[in-house]
Amino acid sequence: MEKPMIPQFALPLKPCWNFFWQTFWPGMGLFGESYLLFSIGTLQPFWNIVYPECFTSSSDDDETDGASVCRPRLRQSLTYSIVLGVISGMLVIGYAANVIGRRKGSILTASLMSGASIALTLLSYTALSSPNLFRCMSCVLFVFGVGVGGEYPLSASSASEKAMDSSIKSPLPTSSPNRGRQVQLVFTMQGVGIFCNSLIITILIIVFGQTGDAIRDTNNYDDDVGISYSYNHNALLRIWRWTYTLGAVVLTCVWLSRIRFLPESTVWKQDKDDLEELARDALRQHHQQQMVSTITGYTTSTALFLRNYGVRLLGASLSWMLWDIAFYGNKLFQSSFLIALTGPDTTLLEFALAATLNAAVALLGYFGAAILLDVVGRRKLQQFGFLLTGTLFVACGFLYEQLSSTMLIALYLGSSFFGQLGPNATTFLIPAEIFPTSQRTMCHGIAAASGKCGALLAAVLFHYVGDVDMFLLSGYASFVACVVTYWTIPDTAGLDLYEIDRKWRMILNGRKGEYEGPANHPEFLSLHELHNHSMRHRQRQSSAYDGTVVLEGLD
Repeated sequence: MEKPMIPQFALPLKPCWNFFWQTFWPGMGLFGESYLLFSIGTLQPFWNIVYPECFTSSSDDDETDGASVCRPRLRQSLTYSIVLGVISGMLVIGYAANVIGRRKGSILTASLMSGASIALTLLSYTALSSPNLFRCMSCVLFVFGVGVGGEYPLSASSASEKAMDSSIKSPLPTSSPNRGRQVQLVFTMQGVGIFCNSLIITILIIVFGQTGDAIRDTNNYDDDVGISYSYNHNALLRIWRWTYTLGAVVLTCVWLSRIRFLPESTVWKQDKDDLEELARDALRQHHQQQMVSTITGYTTSTALFLRNYGVRLLGASLSWMLWDIAFYGNKLFQSSFLIALTGPDTTLLEFALAATLNAAVALLGYFGAAILLDVVGRRKLQQFGFLLTGTLFVACGFLYEQLSSTMLIALYLGSSFFGQLGPNATTFLIPAEIFPTSQRTMCHGIAAASGKCGALLAAVLFHYVGDVDMFLLSGYASFVACVVTYWTIPDTAGLDLYEIDRKWRMILNGRKGEYEGPANHPEFLSLHELHNHSMRHRQRQSSAYDGTVVLEGLD
C-alpha cells in the first residue's frame, strides 16, 4: 500500500509530512533497535547495583557458592548473544530479502524485534533468580539480534531504492543528487535512538530520585572494591522497566504500521521482472542451462559475481568489520569507557549525563554526514573519518595518564563525532550502492555481518584488556580500515544505480565487453579496479601486435 495522501488541511505542513514518510517512519526500526540494543552499555551500572552477586568479584572467585551466583561467562553472554543474533539476521534475512522482497523482509524483522522487546520488558517484572534472569535475557536478546541484523540491509537497500525510484519519477535529473542524504537521514534515526535512550534514562534517574552516592568499580568487575548500596533497588528496577517498556511500544507500532502501510520496493520488483525476462530470452536462444537456472531462481553464479564484485564485497566487509571493533566496542562497553574517563567515583546521574552528552555529539555527526555525503563523496568521507577517529582514539590511549579527565572526555567526544560523521555513516551506505539490486540486501548483509564479527571480536577482547588498550585497539583498527577503504572502495556519488543493474544484466547475458556506460567511468571505480583496468589495457595493446586474444575481466 502506498503512503496516504496528505489531508487538505495539512498542506502547509507538507515538508513535515514528507519528512515523516521519507525519513522518520522508515527509520523507526533503526530507532527502536538502537534504543534497546545500546541500552545494555548504559544500564550495566544499574545491574551492578541491583544484582551485586552477578557483578562483583565474589561471584568470580566462588562460582558454585549458591544458586543465585552468576558465572562470569553468563554475564558476558548478554553481549555475545546479541552479536551472534545480529550476524545471523544479517546473513539469513539479508539473503532472504532478495527472494521474498523488501516488504515481507521488513515485516519479519519488525515482528522479531517487537516480540523480543516485549519479552525483555516482561522479564524485568519476573521474580527469577539473577542467573536464570540473565539466561533468559541472553536467549531473548539473540532473537532480538536476529531482527536487528535483518533491519540493517533492508533499511539501507529500501532507502537507496526509494531514492532511485524518486529519480525516475522526477522530470529533472537522471540520478538522484541527494541519494546519500536520503539514505543517511534514515540511518540517523539510529543516532536518535541512542540519544533518546540516554536522555530517558537520565530523566528517569531524576524522576525516581536516584541521584545518590558514588558508584565504584563499574569499569573493572574483578577488583575487590566495594559498591555503594545507597540507591533504592526498587527504583532502579522501575527505571530499567520503563526504559524497556518504551522501546517495546515503539517497535510494536513499527511492526503494525509496516503491515498496514509499507509498500513493496518498485525498484526490486522491476529488477526481478527484468531478470526473469532475461531468463526467458536465454531459454529462447538456447543458452547454457546453468545460466537459465541461476537467473530464474533469482540468484546468480557465485563465481561470476565474485569475479566482478568480489573485491568490492571484501573491501566493504573489512572496513565495516574494523569499524565495528571500535564502534560496538565503544557502545557495548560504554560504561567502561565513560567511567575510565570520568573516574571511579561517578554517580549514576553523572554517568547518564556523560552518556547523553556523548550521544548528542555523535548525533551531530549523523546529521553532518547527511550534509557532506553528496558533496565530499562516500570514499573520501570514510577515509578521513577513519583517520581522524583513529588519531583521537590513539591520543586517548597514549595520553591517558597525562591528561585531565576533561581533556580525555573532549578527545573521546571528538572520536564519537568524527566516527558518526564518517565511517559509521558510510559503512552503512556504501554496500547499498555498489552492488546490483538483485544482490543488494545479500551483499549488504554479508558486509554488515562482517562488521558484527568485528563487534564480537571486540566483545571478547575488551573483557580482557585494560583501559589504555581499549582506546589503542580502537585506534589501530581505524587506521587499517582507512587503508582498506583507499584501495578497494569505489565512490558512487552522482552515479545512477540503474547503470550498475544494466551492467550486471549484460554480464549475465554474456555481453560484458559491450557495456560502455557510466558504471565503468574511472570516477566510479575503486583504485584496485582502476589498476586492473590499466593492466588489461596494456595487455590488449600488446596483444594487438601478436594477434593473441585477451579475456575480459572486471571493467
